[in-house]
Amino acid sequence: MRYFGIVFLFFGCSKVDTLQLKPIEINSTEPSQISIFFQATIGDKAIPYLKNEDFLIFENGEQISKDISNQKLLKEVPLFEKNIIAIDISDMKDDEKNLIASQLLEWLDYIPIDKNREMMVTLFDENVYLLQDFTSDRMKIAMAIQKIPAVSSNKVSNLYDNYSKLTSLWSDEFSHEEAKTGSLILITNGGDKSGKISLENAKKRVGKKRVYVVGVGENADYENLSQLGVYWRAKNFRELEISIREIGKEMINYRDSFYLLSYLSPKRGGNNHTLTLKVAGYESQIRAKFDSSRFSSPVPDLQLKVDKKKSGKDRVAVQVKTLFGREDSEFLWKVEDQSVATMTIGTAGKEAIFYSPDSSYGKTEISVTDIGNRISKKFTLFSGVLKDEFFDFQENKFPEAFRSEGDEVWKLYKRNGNILLKSGDIRDGETSTLILDGDFLANRIAFKFRVSSEEGCDEFWFYIDDKGFYQSGEVPWSYIEYPITPGKHRLKWIYTKDGTNSKYMDSVWIDEVQIFSK
Repeated sequence: MRYFGIVFLFFGCSKVDTLQLKPIEINSTEPSQISIFFQATIGDKAIPYLKNEDFLIFENGEQISKDISNQKLLKEVPLFEKNIIAIDISDMKDDEKNLIASQLLEWLDYIPIDKNREMMVTLFDENVYLLQDFTSDRMKIAMAIQKIPAVSSNKVSNLYDNYSKLTSLWSDEFSHEEAKTGSLILITNGGDKSGKISLENAKKRVGKKRVYVVGVGENADYENLSQLGVYWRAKNFRELEISIREIGKEMINYRDSFYLLSYLSPKRGGNNHTLTLKVAGYESQIRAKFDSSRFSSPVPDLQLKVDKKKSGKDRVAVQVKTLFGREDSEFLWKVEDQSVATMTIGTAGKEAIFYSPDSSYGKTEISVTDIGNRISKKFTLFSGVLKDEFFDFQENKFPEAFRSEGDEVWKLYKRNGNILLKSGDIRDGETSTLILDGDFLANRIAFKFRVSSEEGCDEFWFYIDDKGFYQSGEVPWSYIEYPITPGKHRLKWIYTKDGTNSKYMDSVWIDEVQIFSK
């Protein structure tokens, strides 16, 4: 793959409290693909919820069609993180250290720790005490946190110097192929007392590295601590729990606030062009110059899309479109196993509706061919009776039997090497729904679930047709079995938020969905 140069011009934004796009790297590759790697923020907060349809691309001031250019968001940039927990114990009582340890252990359960995230646990006063070096082993991190109450101190806090030393333990390196970053989570109930280095000198050493600071109690030096990074203020050690949960949410959002957007440019010939990337409804933009002299026409491809309005419990409507075709399109559809699904063809063959016979069960391969452009694509259709099924999501693929809808869709989520389903990252007043439609030859369904939400306001609901249950607040991993009668049913897992406020991790997770006939 050959890379061509793109000259970055500038990015613009209006206010620090509105959406900002921060360009990291822009590249072009053959035949005419342009990739834009960037981060979205509002002030100090990372913004993870943007979708492909939110982004608008212009070339020389003219908007480029998403369909024609095959515009899409990619998830190909691995982000490696080093997170450091640093607790100032210079003026901390034993009961306060016990509270911090218990709260951090609970917090640790929400943070995704995998091969791409390592954590270090430290304490400090005049010096830094290492309880655990960087590791992705959740058990080792938890054991280090449990040691916090056993360490005492009679020295003053060298906060500024230790702050600058700890942030030097990682480097921020970003590219479209790999990103490396880190963060410091600093908790103190005081401030710098040693005066070894000044606040300004410490800030200069740290630069733009990511730091989360929590000042606890009335003796915390709020005025100066707030200059060290993103700042939370806790009235006492019991309220510290709220702050560290918010930090956990910010850490998760940060990882998902980086976007790699790709599209195929229609430009050809040896000319320079101006690329502009915007988000609909916002002023912020990224601009760059590129040369199309080596661009050529891309290989034709088929794009498949499910028409939700025409789909239902017993049917799925699929539309096909040829991208970059050189000839007129003529489509041919084929169902491999017609005992599983039958079909009708729409106008000009651009749509096929697949029906599930009442007695069918299983899955079948569907193929569609553009005869004019000599290209084909295959996909699998799931249909039939659900009996003694087990869905544990470990293949890292969204199960064909499920679908998701609402303001944000459910998605795969890795935790401790395990793959779960997680509700969409919704905002106030929004809903994320997971659906399983089927003809059940079963007597009960079971699954594991976890809820972390604002109690009494943001709720998790599970329905079998119109009956079910709900949970709200902090609910640890739980197992539930629910009766189901033979026949056609719709199962729904719903996470819904009210119009104001958020708390905890603001999510629902499910795992190991089982359907039993005995």
